[in-house]
Amino acid sequence: MPFCTQLEWDHDFPFDRYEAMVRRGSHDSLPDGCLARVVGRKDSGAYVLEVWESPDDARRFGESSAPLLKEFRMPMPTRSAAFETVIFEAR
Repeated sequence: MPFCTQLEWDHDFPFDRYEAMVRRGSHDSLPDGCLARVVGRKDSGAYVLEVWESPDDARRFGESSAPLLKEFRMPMPTRSAAFETVIFEAR
């Protein structure tokens, strides 16, 4: 079954820096093992939901993107969750 990561920032999410990071890094296309990514606004915060083929794919991406997140001074999420899916459907 696919594996999901869910990140949430309550406020002060720097969309300008996030978009610059996306243009510079591997966020401009889905990385290996990522089936879907959804990014949304929440007042001044944000949501990021990613669906992965496996927990290992999610972990590898997290490890490889850490230097870029640090370079762009992206804040830590207010909440995060990771879970195996029960149902995943897509077109």
